[in-house]
Amino acid sequence: MVRILIDTASDLPKEYRDKHNIEWVHFPIAFDTETYLDQKDMSIVEFYDKIEETGIIPKTSQVTCEQFEPAIRKLLEKEDDQVLVITLSSTLSGTYNEAVRAKENIGSDRVYVLDSNLATIMIGELAVQAAEMAEKGASLEDIAKKLEVEKYKREAIFVLDTLEFLRKGGRVSFAQSVVGGLLNIKVILKYNNEGKIVPFEKAKGKKKALKIVLEYIKNNRVEGHRLLIAHAVNEEYVNEIKNAIETELGLKVDMIAEIGAVIGTHVGPGTIAISC
Repeated sequence: MVRILIDTASDLPKEYRDKHNIEWVHFPIAFDTETYLDQKDMSIVEFYDKIEETGIIPKTSQVTCEQFEPAIRKLLEKEDDQVLVITLSSTLSGTYNEAVRAKENIGSDRVYVLDSNLATIMIGELAVQAAEMAEKGASLEDIAKKLEVEKYKREAIFVLDTLEFLRKGGRVSFAQSVVGGLLNIKVILKYNNEGKIVPFEKAKGKKKALKIVLEYIKNNRVEGHRLLIAHAVNEEYVNEIKNAIETELGLKVDMIAEIGAVIGTHVGPGTIAISC
């Protein structure tokens, strides 16, 4: 049986991890001198609450080889088990290289490490695809071969509620962030199929942003893809988007997830991500 191992940057909800027996390893999150393991020592809500309480923008570091190795070995306990490791895109983190190191230390041909080329729930959805194939008896080789193609077919747009996190990350100036806040400008970024984050659009207010989201889905919907939404503690706006997708586009939202600390550190609370 092929077992799936992911990292917490995948933001895959517990219900899917439990249903498909998917395991994960935890990203370290540092608030100054305090370090926590994402979604183990600190929940998603606690993470955003701590940012609000302290005013600290935390830092993430890659999942290490020392974390991956025991997790992989545990999944190889049965002789007929194989392991597919799916990591956050190597364009965003060195986690993939750490997983490769772990595989090399183990020295088993029953392990395949996949660089997802993706972020947040797009990784989670890729893991669900893999698990569904495994449950139907597909081999590790067949699953890896399919996912190495599928990972380039996903893109997403991110609607940011604030420019402050981008400013502190050096992506926009202080003046831009102040003006954006005063004018209620929602910056929309695109995560493209090269694993890069690029400017996409700007919208004044949530209603205009919603129109852009619906237009994006309408023009970029890929038949057979699950329609995904992830959010950084912004459930009210997610429900508004979900209702609009269903009533105005006649489409079903297949998966809703919360954006955790790994991506949330960079995009900030209130962010919405949509992939279709």
